[in-house]
Amino acid sequence: MTALGLLTAFAGYTAVYALNDLVDYRVDRETIQQDALDDCGGDLDAVLVPHPIAQGLMSLKEGLWWSMVWALVALIGAYQLNPTCALIFIIGCILEAVYCLLLDISHLRTLVSGAVKTLGG
Repeated sequence: MTALGLLTAFAGYTAVYALNDLVDYRVDRETIQQDALDDCGGDLDAVLVPHPIAQGLMSLKEGLWWSMVWALVALIGAYQLNPTCALIFIIGCILEAVYCLLLDISHLRTLVSGAVKTLGG
């Protein structure tokens, strides 16, 4: 059960970050073109390769598949652990997309991000 929980948590985390890269693809590409991505600071998703789709290291189609496979693994694992966990994962994915779409609309999007991070636990 512990191994399933660890796999599910890793898959869910990876799926949500991949979803973020998919939704923010255009914004990230503009940022990269402006050379503003040189210093990623302490960005956790930038530990290996920041924004691989926007950098052209992965096509949009490959990114979609990458995200969907990890989301499926997370969804199956979450459902096996507890069906309520699967629902929480789906809500987290929806909120992550909302967070990305609020980039130029409101600074209150940080509250949405906090909700996503809290759902992960």
